[in-house]
Amino acid sequence: MNKDTKFNLCQLNFDTTKEITVSISDDKNFTLTPSPRLGSVSVFVEPTDASNAEIYVDNIAKGNAPLVLPLLIGNYNITAKKNNFLDKTETITLAENEKKQLNFELLTYEGTRQQSIDRWANVKWYSIIGTALSVGASYYFSTAADKNFDNYQQSKTQTDATNFQKKTDQHNLYMQISVGAAGGFLVGTIYSWVMEKSY
Repeated sequence: MNKDTKFNLCQLNFDTTKEITVSISDDKNFTLTPSPRLGSVSVFVEPTDASNAEIYVDNIAKGNAPLVLPLLIGNYNITAKKNNFLDKTETITLAENEKKQLNFELLTYEGTRQQSIDRWANVKWYSIIGTALSVGASYYFSTAADKNFDNYQQSKTQTDATNFQKKTDQHNLYMQISVGAAGGFLVGTIYSWVMEKSY
């Protein structure tokens, strides 16, 4: 009696299948050669001065960009290196038959420094605006509290007195919150200014 049998050979990142027919008492030899399960990554680097940066896959040099890397499926750390530029690493997960594209943008130390300066400058200006708005709000609520307190003192009925007292307390609370916020923004302004000047 003949029987069709399918043999599968699986190894990490490799796979193959072979179907044969065997009969009772058959003694057959056969070879399974697994095929690699591949994907690919296209790597490009900017700016132009760094476009031929050396590319490393898991710390192993693979050549200079631009290039296409056929890789077994799995996870990889891909690094671009170029003299006078800061190294940059991207982590990818590659599936079978997948085609990925990596675009590295390398920065010089000076470029990274300028980015940090710009970032802290933006934080400083946001903090200054926050401080100004908080100071304005505290002035508004302080003025409103004083006005309601005057109305409270001039109230002719218990109901009016109670309402104006509540408004006075409420505006005083808002004023205190605004003052606290202004203090926080002011600290942020000073800190971001110091950080901006430290680069």
